This record gives sequence, structure tokens and C-alpha cells, in this order.
Amino acid sequence: MEEHIEYFSKEKIIEYADYLFENDEYQSAINEYQRAYYISENNREKLNLKMNIGKCYNYLGRYDSSIDIYKSVINESSDNAVLAELRYQIGLTYFEKENYSLSEKYLIENTHQIHETELLEKNLLLISAIYILQNKSEDALSLLNNAPLINSNKLLRLNKIINKLNSNKKKNPHLAGILSALIPGSGKIYSNNIGDGVYSFLSIIGTGYIAYSEIQNGTADSVKFLAFGILSCTFYLGNIYGSYLASHLYNKKMQDELLIKIKECIEI
Repeated sequence: MEEHIEYFSKEKIIEYADYLFENDEYQSAINEYQRAYYISENNREKLNLKMNIGKCYNYLGRYDSSIDIYKSVINESSDNAVLAELRYQIGLTYFEKENYSLSEKYLIENTHQIHETELLEKNLLLISAIYILQNKSEDALSLLNNAPLINSNKLLRLNKIINKLNSNKKKNPHLAGILSALIPGSGKIYSNNIGDGVYSFLSIIGTGYIAYSEIQNGTADSVKFLAFGILSCTFYLGNIYGSYLASHLYNKKMQDELLIKIKECIEI
């Protein structure tokens, strides 16, 4: 009977919830943390349980629920260490939402309230990551070269990312459109979409040549001229818009790859 009671004790529930969390079973972990929360009589423990629930919501992609829980714990706690951790978690959650302005706001406000070295390092790394994603390389480098980050392995890895970012500039969508207006397909080639660029060039030149041949043959009023003339104009206009879109897609792909590398580097 005692073993049965011990199995369903608060400590065992929390232990099982931690096990679920470590094995990425976040929804099940939430259920167990909530069970422990309702039977706990220790206020500090209840706050820790709520923080864990907030982390589970974050990993599930339910960012608003996560932020609401963190904010509720802030209202209930007066422990400066806990408050600093919570503000960092809110900044991290906004980062995951790709709301970088709000993330930056919370993290910068939090910097001067952190007294624990490891948390301060995580906080500064996340701010520098935001600067990198916002193309503020100089601000990121300035922050990274301050203690406690200086000479750290993560600093060196982020420096490499910044150097690579500086060598791989974003494409200008308007320039891509203008290039393709002047030379069909060149805007797509500029956007590293070489295959589509060559195809656009050949399609427009090919259909345009057939339409022009009809004019040369004195049959500009023929159905063939009308069909290939319209087709060539359509390809031409589509090539301009496609080049504009291709540059946006290129930039989005680069941004997504950059975000993945940064997350791996700062271990999010």
C-alpha cells in the first residue's frame, strides 16, 4: 500500500513529468506538471512547475500560451533570479515567434538585472543573434566582444556566421526585375536561379522570333503571329515578376538557413 501511495506522490509525478519533458513528450509532460501543481503546497515549487509548463508550450509552438504563463509567474514572484530567468524565457519565446523587436526589448531590459554568469551569456548571445538576423553585424560584433562572451567557443562560431553573412549579400528584388526587363532571365540568374533564367531567356526569344518571322513574311495578321506574339509578351512579363519573386525566395531561403545555423550555435 505504501509503495502504491509513493508511486502517486508529488515527487514521483514531477520525476515522471521531467522524464516526459526530456523525451520531447511535451503535452504529456504538461498534464503531469499540472497534476503536481494542484497538489503542491510549496509556492516556490508551484512557480517552478508553471515555468516548466511554459517551456513545454514553447516547444509545442504554442508561444502565446507560453508567454502568458511566464508573465503570470512574474506577477507572482519576487525572486530576482527567477524574474531574470523568466524575462529571458519571454525574450526567447518572442525570438521563436520571429518577433525580434519584442524579443530584443525584453532581453536588453533584462541584461542589467542578471547576476548569474551563465544566464547573462545566454541573454547576450540571443541579443547578438537578433542583431545578426537584422543585418546589424557591427552591433552583434560589439556585443560579442564583451565579457563574459569574449574568447568563448560560441563567440567564434557566431563570428564565422557573421563573416559568411557579409560575403553573401541579400538580393535586391527591384534590381532583379530591372535586369530581367533588359535581358530576359538575367534577374533569375542574379537570384541564383540559373536554370529558370536560361529557360525564360530561351522561351521569350523563341516565341518572339517566331512572331517576328511572321512579320518578315508579311503575315502579321495571321493567327500564328497573334498566338506567339501574345505568348512572348506573357513570358516576358512573367519573367520580370518571376525574377522579382525569385530574389525574395532567395533571401527567405538564406534567412531560414541563417536562423537554423544561429539556433544550432547558441543551442536553442
